[in-house]
Amino acid sequence: MPATTVDPLARWHHPHYVSDTPGTGFYAGTFTITYQQFTGSEPKPERPAASWDDPALTHEDQRRLSDEYRAMLIGWGRARFTAQARTALRAAEPVWKAYLLARKGMEAQFTAFWDLADPEWNSAALKLADAHRVTVQAAEAWDETAEGLAELDHEHLATVGEEHTLTFDGVATEIGLDVGEWFISYDLDEYRNRWGRPTPLVGKVSEEIEQQKRRLKEATGLVGRGD
Repeated sequence: MPATTVDPLARWHHPHYVSDTPGTGFYAGTFTITYQQFTGSEPKPERPAASWDDPALTHEDQRRLSDEYRAMLIGWGRARFTAQARTALRAAEPVWKAYLLARKGMEAQFTAFWDLADPEWNSAALKLADAHRVTVQAAEAWDETAEGLAELDHEHLATVGEEHTLTFDGVATEIGLDVGEWFISYDLDEYRNRWGRPTPLVGKVSEEIEQQKRRLKEATGLVGRGD
């Protein structure tokens, strides 16, 4: 009867652990870990601190266990990002659509100026000012949403490393959303440490509003017109 092999790591394995296979060639010294899939709702996989001081573990055992928990962390992190991104993207979609609607209204009000008679200019100017305000408010709402998405992406990158990151585009495709045009800065400082600067989309919209105002004044003499 063959002798039973005792796994020295048995007491330290993660609950999702299934098996490991030593790497060969270029990957010699590493281990490929097979594990049960994560949902992302589980506690973050962390190697037990006491395992580092287990005298029963060889150097190779320590390496196996480190590879195991790194693989677990990546698997968990990717599952967690996918679950969180699905929720966040679905919640963000109506905010982005509201911005697009406001922007479309602003552009329509601006375009309408070129077909107006003089008596209508003052009324149109008030409507454009209202459209500017609504669009800036919609951009503010979007920037708040985009900051949350950027933070989620930042946390995901920190957890799994650049080589293993998933993207919003990939998750969005899975749930039937097109986020290719969504305006998101992945530099969190642009949302938080702004030193008086506007948030990204608000800044972009504000520049466009100023361009509209300058064009109207330069091209048609808006100041004083209709008085």
